[in-house]
Amino acid sequence: MTDLGTEFGVEVDRQGYSNVHVFLGVVEVAASDGDEGWTSKMRLTGGESVRVERDKQRVVVKGTVQSSDFVRAIPYVDPRAYAKTVLADGPLFYWTFDEPAGPAIEQVRHLAPQALFPQGGAGRCTHAVIQSGLALGRAADFSKAAGCFSAWEMQQGEMPGAWAIEFWMQLTGDLGGYTRQYLLNAGGPGWGRWNNPAIIFDVGEAGGADNELELFSQHGRTTDGPRLSDDKWHHVILVFFGDGEKLGVAPRVDIIVDGQSMTVNRGNCSSPFQLNGQLFVGASGDRFQEPFKEPLCGRLDELAFYDLSNRTVQEIETQVAAMARRHVAAARTKTQPGPFARDDSATLSSASKLPDQTEATTKNTKGEHPVGTAVEHPV
Repeated sequence: MTDLGTEFGVEVDRQGYSNVHVFLGVVEVAASDGDEGWTSKMRLTGGESVRVERDKQRVVVKGTVQSSDFVRAIPYVDPRAYAKTVLADGPLFYWTFDEPAGPAIEQVRHLAPQALFPQGGAGRCTHAVIQSGLALGRAADFSKAAGCFSAWEMQQGEMPGAWAIEFWMQLTGDLGGYTRQYLLNAGGPGWGRWNNPAIIFDVGEAGGADNELELFSQHGRTTDGPRLSDDKWHHVILVFFGDGEKLGVAPRVDIIVDGQSMTVNRGNCSSPFQLNGQLFVGASGDRFQEPFKEPLCGRLDELAFYDLSNRTVQEIETQVAAMARRHVAAARTKTQPGPFARDDSATLSSASKLPDQTEATTKNTKGEHPVGTAVEHPV
């Protein structure tokens, strides 16, 4: 039985019969008849159940079982509730990473050039499985191997005024010393126009501060940013007010972490937000030097870009502070059990698993389990 991102439960009774129930997604259940091939096959969608049992020497799929026999061990999370909160604040771009696999689809325009495709070791994890406590569905996962999510031609132009970048992040590794991990790198058209802008972590001068979150540009980087040295999930909004000359309304950069705002040392960091070229999430994207150079050791989720041009400093401060409060509250809302759960003792629990994992839990280990497979299909 193979799980490709859906949620399902499996029960094996003392007679060796199997009950399968699908909570979310689409699953194909096939019963094997030894060397003679598949004898029976059925496709199930969310809310449907089926029983697999032996009829003399044949293994067949027949009838349905009561969905109330199953209960979610992991609470049901509807990530659309958080997404609606973000979309209500008018982002220019927004990626949720909630797809089971494949590219992350941009949620404002849904255009193909702005989809972020996984490369290398980039994958996804489920917040319920890693027990983050956040009602956010799935997240981009860079914790196992170097990789990135990338788009090669964003085809949007640039944000020449004030702008903001919002995301959730979790750090799972620290390279230490004078190193940097790229959370994001935006570039203009043509190869080599990087850091317009970029977000980096774990940058420290030799013998100086470490574990800092900073904004990076071709003209310089910020310093004295917030220090993160734990493996907790953090909500971040990075706000570029401008450079006091050609861009924005003030020479200022704020970084808000979990609702706490700080103005960092801007230095020479200044950049319009280039959205007409490449965008890399989870690594620098400089493949000429080495694959997935300076990768992130961690996870990212709910990435959003905001155009804050034509606003005063006070208007920007008010808007981003309100966004931080609303979005943190929405992500930490207590999740409720799914529609097929019940409060009394149940026979089996379903689980949300990573795309490459397998779920085959039983309430009783006695008895032989019929051979069968369950494969998710695109909806």
